[in-house]
Amino acid sequence: MAEAKLAHLLRTTTCQTLLHGDLHHENILRQGLDDWVVIDPKGILGDPHFDTIQFLLNDTERDGDADVVLARRVGEMAKRLHLDPARIGWWGVVRGALEACWALNGGGGDGGAGDGIAISERFARMLRDSRLR
Repeated sequence: MAEAKLAHLLRTTTCQTLLHGDLHHENILRQGLDDWVVIDPKGILGDPHFDTIQFLLNDTERDGDADVVLARRVGEMAKRLHLDPARIGWWGVVRGALEACWALNGGGGDGGAGDGIAISERFARMLRDSRLR
């Protein structure tokens, strides 16, 4: 499913933009009282929906049920960035499959391929349950 969805997402990307590529909480630093700076960019071109995923994956258990927190965050990011929440969700499914592949090839995190599969399943549940439409 993820491979077919990736092909669809790539085919239907209408706006390619410069992406950070690793945008998450530890790469966003406060600079002074009112400013923020983003560090460690990877500098890739792609669908802006994709760049939200790494940020969305961090600390999902912090404020309650992980699925509810993630759905709320996706909705808020989509609203503020004028993005399609379902498209963010599908990029989440694809990203989870990518993380599982990285783990199987020895480059993944501590949880192995199961972590990537869990990411895909979480986004797929939200899409199925209409939380991201």
